[in-house]
Amino acid sequence: PLASALDAVPEPAAPGPVVPPPSAGVSSQADEPLVPPPRPGRPLVVGGLITGGAGLALVATGVVFALKASSIQSDLEEQNRQGVPWTQALRDKESEGSTDATLGAVGIAVGAAAVVTGATLWWLGSRADARAARLGETERGAAGISLRPFATGGVVLDLTF
Repeated sequence: PLASALDAVPEPAAPGPVVPPPSAGVSSQADEPLVPPPRPGRPLVVGGLITGGAGLALVATGVVFALKASSIQSDLEEQNRQGVPWTQALRDKESEGSTDATLGAVGIAVGAAAVVTGATLWWLGSRADARAARLGETERGAAGISLRPFATGGVVLDLTF
């Protein structure tokens, strides 16, 4: 019974045909590395994101200084209501509050300007990239049909309008 079972096992299938590699002197589009689309607006987009991020940091810093100035002002008003005599320490605190108020206002204003500038740069860069993508599509030709080899085998039919 074991011998008849071994006789019934089919022979392994013959290996498939061997496809030779392309010749060294011939290059096809499938062998070439893919080139990313042009991004002329990328520096503007990156600059806009960096500028906008720095602007947000400046706004946050300005808010911190403004809140600190407001706290100092409240403390000084409370001291005044309690009738505490005006000492050099209170004058120094008033000066610190005035400096913090100035830093807060400048930080918020410059930060807001940087955020607006960053958003504008990002928008301009995005428009430049979109325009380059549109031009890149139309520069290949108004209309056409082309065949090119596909990387894993077969053929790709390109239709452009």
